[in-house]
Amino acid sequence: MVRVKVRLLGSPLVTVEGKNIIFPFKKAEALFYYMVLKKEATRDEIINILWSHQEENVARKNLRNAIYNVKKAFGFEVFTSFGKSNLTINPSLFIECDVLNFLQKGQIDEYKGEFLEGFCIKDCEPFEEFIMQKREELKDAYKKMIYLQVDSFLKQQKYFEAKDCLKKILKVDEFDENAIRLLMKVYAKVNETNKALELYRNYESKLLKELGIKPDLGTKRLYEKIILFKKERDEKFFYGRNLEYSKLFNNYSSFLNGELYKNILILGEAGIGKTRLVEEFIKSFPYCKVLKINCYAEEENYFLKPWGDVLYQLDVLKEDIPKSWKVALASFFPFLEFDIEDISYGFNKCKLIEEIIISFILKVVNKNKLIIIFEDIHWMDKLSLSILKKLMLAKKDVAFILTARYDKKINLFYSQILNYNVIEKVELLRFSKSETKEFIEKCLDKSLPDDVLDKVYKDTEGNTFFIVEYINLLKNNYDIGKFNIRINELLNTRFIGISNEAKKVSEIISMFYDEAPYDFIKDISNLDDERLLEILEELMEKFIIKETKENGIAYKFTHQKIREFLYNSLSEARKAFLHRKIAKLIEKRLNNDKRDVCYYKRLIYHFENAKDKLSATKYKLKYLCEHLNYTNELFPEEANDYIYEDRDSICSNLENIENDIKEIDKETEENKRIHLLFFYIKGKLSIWQGNYDEGIKYIEKSIELSKQLKDDEFLLKSIRQMINYAIQIYDVDAMSFYIEEAFKIASRIKNKKEIAILLRLKGLSFIMRKRFDKAEEILKHSLMILEALGENDIFNTAAVLNYLGNIKRLNMDFKSAINYYNLAIEIYKKAKTNIGLTVFLTNAGHACYELGDYVRAKEYLMHAIELYNKMDVYWLRAVAEGYLSLLLIKEGKYSQALLCLKSAEKNALKLKSPYEKGIIFRIKAEIKVNMNYNKILKDEFKDYINEDLSYYCKEGIKLLQKVNEDYQVDILKTFLKSEGCSC
Repeated sequence: MVRVKVRLLGSPLVTVEGKNIIFPFKKAEALFYYMVLKKEATRDEIINILWSHQEENVARKNLRNAIYNVKKAFGFEVFTSFGKSNLTINPSLFIECDVLNFLQKGQIDEYKGEFLEGFCIKDCEPFEEFIMQKREELKDAYKKMIYLQVDSFLKQQKYFEAKDCLKKILKVDEFDENAIRLLMKVYAKVNETNKALELYRNYESKLLKELGIKPDLGTKRLYEKIILFKKERDEKFFYGRNLEYSKLFNNYSSFLNGELYKNILILGEAGIGKTRLVEEFIKSFPYCKVLKINCYAEEENYFLKPWGDVLYQLDVLKEDIPKSWKVALASFFPFLEFDIEDISYGFNKCKLIEEIIISFILKVVNKNKLIIIFEDIHWMDKLSLSILKKLMLAKKDVAFILTARYDKKINLFYSQILNYNVIEKVELLRFSKSETKEFIEKCLDKSLPDDVLDKVYKDTEGNTFFIVEYINLLKNNYDIGKFNIRINELLNTRFIGISNEAKKVSEIISMFYDEAPYDFIKDISNLDDERLLEILEELMEKFIIKETKENGIAYKFTHQKIREFLYNSLSEARKAFLHRKIAKLIEKRLNNDKRDVCYYKRLIYHFENAKDKLSATKYKLKYLCEHLNYTNELFPEEANDYIYEDRDSICSNLENIENDIKEIDKETEENKRIHLLFFYIKGKLSIWQGNYDEGIKYIEKSIELSKQLKDDEFLLKSIRQMINYAIQIYDVDAMSFYIEEAFKIASRIKNKKEIAILLRLKGLSFIMRKRFDKAEEILKHSLMILEALGENDIFNTAAVLNYLGNIKRLNMDFKSAINYYNLAIEIYKKAKTNIGLTVFLTNAGHACYELGDYVRAKEYLMHAIELYNKMDVYWLRAVAEGYLSLLLIKEGKYSQALLCLKSAEKNALKLKSPYEKGIIFRIKAEIKVNMNYNKILKDEFKDYINEDLSYYCKEGIKLLQKVNEDYQVDILKTFLKSEGCSC
């Protein structure tokens, strides 16, 4: 007997002894399928199904032809005639058909798809109707069988099996509302309420979109019931801390009501409940704008990361702020995704960003009050703490809640601002034994034996986090009295009962110190979306992880202790493997531009933990290179405290890198590039610290290696360092040599912006040679190129204008000098930035003084000093204070003038600038001259200006001649002659 296997559910397939049967045409194939199901049919019936539109004689001829072709396809008789009008399947054939097995034997697994899926005959309506009718019939039969299984599983409380069955029903009939309701109930039973709610919302949306109707009232009521259940379940139990909570509530109620308030620092050990207290506080102010930012240990050495998160949450780029702010912020925080321009900052980049962040926050809070919560500020970098301190002292409409563990850095931070009456400390202590007992019994809503309570208190020592873990064990009827549970064992109970896949996904998440982006988890786990979402839901239902959406969909652990436990439980090989996979995924996201800096700290973290020292070192150097504060010839580095702290941090990092560099050979190009980065940063930092010999040695190595690698970008950067060094030591020949070298490169690569910058520097070199006409010609050429480029390069443009002003001042054309300084000032005012503005204001005030316009001189100088006081910068501060002291003397304010001059001298000594020290001697000389004619002035200054006039004049001449301040030298010579002294 010949065995014929026929598959009609899903894509049709016919085989004989394992060999596929290929039908010559569709209607012959349709005839076979129809007869397999019917067994017997009249010829008229078949003609009406397949050839109803044809004449009878033609139709009968086509039927005979189809019968013949079926026989030809099989190689034997498939049909036999029973009388003249009937056709039957050959009884000698053994036909095994999935549809017949499904219907007659109840073999539910045979239903693997729709009846004759994808099979159709063009212009054959009766057969199409037959297919559609059969499909509905088989689908209904399938659903009935599945529903019987669902009923059985529900009675046995086998909810996961029932869930799978209901999904099968919805796969064949997505609008079966009974199945929707049952599946929602099952989801709720197994604590997957989010899935139940999502199921309803998707069904409601699809129903409305495709059929224009809404779900039944019963389904809607079930949805609302589940929402209420979820809300009740998600309400976290909050015990104790009433005094601490009241402090927070009352304080920030005062803040929102415009009354006196203080910022709050919540101190306590890990797991004591700082975050839980903050969460409870946030719920009390649902209508207030509250930002919550986490600081992480792995980010402590990365500048301004917490403030980057603040800007992201405030959507800074949508705010009405100057374009220059947006460009500067995007260059530091590339995730802001603004068109980044290649900015020559001309001063401390971090200082500019600090100014912008403070100005932006204060601008935002002018509209609405803002509460910012920083968690774990003991991990906050020093520059971020500096900004935090300044905003707190501003006492504007922004309030802070800070959480921290006990830490020396936090003690220092707190003590520095305590005297300003803007902060209050709230300490969270461990629960006492009686509080622990009350906490547990209230949470469980029942009393427990004293021995159990004693054991919990002994093991947890009153730490909130571990008490909660014990409560979870007790809720699950864990007999804790029989075991000596250690902390790791306690945490391990969180993972009891979860699937192996869920354990692996949680391991992937533990590789991220903050949060794991969904797409990273998917790429590493190789799971499809549906299965991965089920696993993530499982972990969330067990309160192991939680979902975050601040930076796209991501997942993090509900407590850092859980993350640390899981991470530390993995083998070193497993951790290294996963960290490497993550690092490689991040590398694929790099754009090879300034935006990449936001990925560097994560690449360093993952490569270090993957034991890939080479890659980690590369990205450490890239990060330092991007954030090492740039200093140019116009704005030397300020000496404020946090810059020295950052400098110490950079030096420490570089020392560690230097040890790693020694192990990296220079054979490959990539390794050479790592050495190049190191030489450049080391040289730049050494010059910054005043170690010129060492700095020049490393910059020369950087130049040599840049040439080998044909890296013009780094070659230009390195040569620029040599130019700046030459300016600092007033070596005009060396400066000119390196400018020409840089010109060759910039011209070769056709970098017009770099050419404009080099022309500015060349103009400065001619000023230093006192070739003013040539300097002016070159500077105007630089300005012309910058304007032609159409770039909003305010810093280079303003620097050129300042130099043009200096040329006019040195030639005693003070009116023209003031015009140039004013142009530079206006550029900065439009850009709403202050750093560097002090230079132009001071120069303008100086020129006005020499012109005899003392009213305007004082306006410029007072504005400059106001900014100096705000920013703690020093460059030209001595000049501003020195000339202001002369103006105060003219007003008869001698005591103020003396204080001002003392401050000026102190600041001149800090920078050791020959120009500023020379100006101080020149000012002292003028005062000494006036003391001869003004007794009150003499009495005020006699103890301070106590040398002969010739001393001040000669010392001033010696210093000012070095910097080509000829007219100032002439003034001093005139003073000498008036006293009858020789030069």
